[in-house]
Amino acid sequence: MGEQGSLEERLRELELQLRRKDREIALLREANRNLAARLKLLQSVADMLSSSAQIERILDSIMEMVQRALKVEASSLILIDEERRELVFKVAKGPKGELVKRFRLKMGEGIAGWVAQHDQPLVVNDVQLDPRWKREIAELIEFETRSILCVPLRARGKVIGVIEAINKLDKGEFTQEDVEIISTLAAQAALTIENARLLQEAGSRIDGLSAVHTVASTIALSGDLEKVLSQIMDVAIAVTSAETGSLYLLDEERGELVPKVARGVDEEVLRQRRLKIGESITGWVAKHGVIQNIPDVHSDPRFKDPLGRGERLKSQISVPLKIGDRVIGVLNVFNKRGGAPFTPEDERLLSTFASQAAVAIENARLHQLSQERIRALTTLIEVGKLLSSKLEVDSLLREITEQARRVARAEAASLMLLDEKRGELEFRIALGPAGEQVKRFKVKVGEGIAGWVAKTGEPVIVNNVKEDPRFREDIARAIDFPTRSILAVPLKVEERVVGVLEAINRVEEGGFTSRDADVLMALGGQAAVAIQNARLYENLRRLFFATIDALVEAIDARDPYTHGHSRRVTDFALAIAEELGLTDGEREALQIAALLHDVGKIGINDEVLRKPGRLSPEERKEVEKHPVVGARIISTIELLKEIVPVVLHHHERFDGRGYPERKRMDEIPLLARIIAVADAFDAMTSDRPYRDALPDEKAVEEIKRQAGRQFDPKIVEAFVSAWEKGRIRGAKSLKGSEEGGG
Repeated sequence: MGEQGSLEERLRELELQLRRKDREIALLREANRNLAARLKLLQSVADMLSSSAQIERILDSIMEMVQRALKVEASSLILIDEERRELVFKVAKGPKGELVKRFRLKMGEGIAGWVAQHDQPLVVNDVQLDPRWKREIAELIEFETRSILCVPLRARGKVIGVIEAINKLDKGEFTQEDVEIISTLAAQAALTIENARLLQEAGSRIDGLSAVHTVASTIALSGDLEKVLSQIMDVAIAVTSAETGSLYLLDEERGELVPKVARGVDEEVLRQRRLKIGESITGWVAKHGVIQNIPDVHSDPRFKDPLGRGERLKSQISVPLKIGDRVIGVLNVFNKRGGAPFTPEDERLLSTFASQAAVAIENARLHQLSQERIRALTTLIEVGKLLSSKLEVDSLLREITEQARRVARAEAASLMLLDEKRGELEFRIALGPAGEQVKRFKVKVGEGIAGWVAKTGEPVIVNNVKEDPRFREDIARAIDFPTRSILAVPLKVEERVVGVLEAINRVEEGGFTSRDADVLMALGGQAAVAIQNARLYENLRRLFFATIDALVEAIDARDPYTHGHSRRVTDFALAIAEELGLTDGEREALQIAALLHDVGKIGINDEVLRKPGRLSPEERKEVEKHPVVGARIISTIELLKEIVPVVLHHHERFDGRGYPERKRMDEIPLLARIIAVADAFDAMTSDRPYRDALPDEKAVEEIKRQAGRQFDPKIVEAFVSAWEKGRIRGAKSLKGSEEGGG
């Protein structure tokens, strides 16, 4: 019996142990189910995050999961606005969700504010008993709040917001398990939000870098300075996530920084706020040429608010715009979005962009200045051409001289122009029996009757030259023209004598009269205007070519290896033109086109132009844009429009394999075909960083070998003929001959 009782006790004990094990197994199964549910929830979050790049969609999806997992009536996700230290409802689920998003809470205000401030989860199962509850919001949106579960969102060691769950659907209380579930979601959500923000910032940075590349490529080719400055400002703000910015350019003559473009400032205010060098943070950067990244501008003794934005300014990066060591301006960005200070990465990115921006600004300014100068000169030249081209002036002066002879009823007439440098009168027009012979002579100012008129500026009537000691009988005898009487009047421009108009030998009885003199003075006035206009036209033409020469010099100077290239190409092209028998008009057009054929290189980065080696495919592509850029630059100048196709197509090949439009044979303008040969010869006979110059003979052989392929055979034939006559010599040959002759 004793053994039986002992056995029964052991069985009961085993039974109790089995029951305990069953309960433990049941609890483990429940825990596993809960864990599986949580893992599934987290997996859903992870899946959702991998498929969405928009923070708003991510947050909305997380809160949907909170609603389902905790089975609550409403929920909200609230983020901290760091700048204002306020809580902002980003997502609000439930019947009054849209209404509650209108409200903000101060840090520490309400249950959510308390959790955000203290970084602790909080369960309030009866809000009526908790003094922290913000009942005003519930009353305003007419929502009955019973209970709240609120947990902080933490990222990188700080609270970035909170998640709230409101009112269990079964009207029960929030449990510790609910706290764990929402805390798990909150941890994942906080990490996700922070990562999404970083991803968004990275995306913005990538977009910014892409924008930098795109804009740098675009603005480098742009000649519109205002557009370039505006693009630079917008990109600088975008790549640094700044709120506002400003760009100043240096007025070297006045020693001032001039505000050119800003965001967040009235244009009228902008125009009035100049800065002295050294004044304010911006002026300091201009003076020292060193970038400044300032987290709190109000604590910096250099701070000055020239654009009147006051307390709105907090942080600032100011970067110098430099060409070499020369500062040409300052680029500023202010207040990084989100309230954080600008980072070293922002500083590096803005500094990189500023170096590209400075080149673009300088190119645009050079382009603008060149355009303005050329446009002003060409406008004057066009006026001069309309009033008095060379042919028109000769015709006009001949007509005036003929009118003078007719109205004065004279046997002969002449018009002389004053060479002020030599102090001589030269016969420009001579009508009458000995007209051509008299043109051989020159008259000194003060000598003879015409010389006296030129000296005194007064008209003179001499009806008997034998009685006047001023008469130059030697000229009359030399041309075998008996001279009896002379009427001479000055040609004046603004009281300055520019020539003399003469009528010789009145054919009717009586002598020249004062009335005749008055008529000749009127005709002389017209002649003087025509002469002055002709001289102005010629001076402007010379000035125009001098301006082109200066522009060419500026372009050639950017690359020491191609210095003098444009002038040599021009000389070679004109030598070829002479062999081809081109007209004066064609030669002048060729001269201008050859000088300007590389003007498009103004838009090419200096590093590419001066690269000591062969170009990469990308760099070559950039260089091959220069005919298009050059054509675009000169197309706006009326006087140069006829040479636009020449500049555009001077890199085409005769066989159609050139650029930019792959034209072939006679599709390529004749002048472009000439420049192509001249350009190639100079390139081959000039030193380059990656090779020595070819001897002239080898370069000529290569030109001949490319006839019918790269070059027009007719042009090659003319080129070879000019070279054989010694009219074309390579850069080294020219240098050698100059040194040998020195």
